[in-house]
Amino acid sequence: MNSICRRLQIGIPDVGLSIVNDLKREELIYISLNKSKIQWVEMKKSRMKPFSFDIQARLEEIYRTDPNNQTKYQINQYRV
Repeated sequence: MNSICRRLQIGIPDVGLSIVNDLKREELIYISLNKSKIQWVEMKKSRMKPFSFDIQARLEEIYRTDPNNQTKYQINQYRV
């Protein structure tokens, strides 16, 4: 007996909800939900501190080219 499996997947990258006063033609509130951005951080004394934008961009570039690489990377004075 063969079973048929169907799946429908819908992805919505950003969702926004706006409440507007039509009489005054003004927006009262706007709420937006969107995918969070990737952020590389370092641990210092049990606190997380984000890397600078340049270092984060370089780390993401390295990770995207070879995510399974187990080598430690040296970027400027940081070891990741």
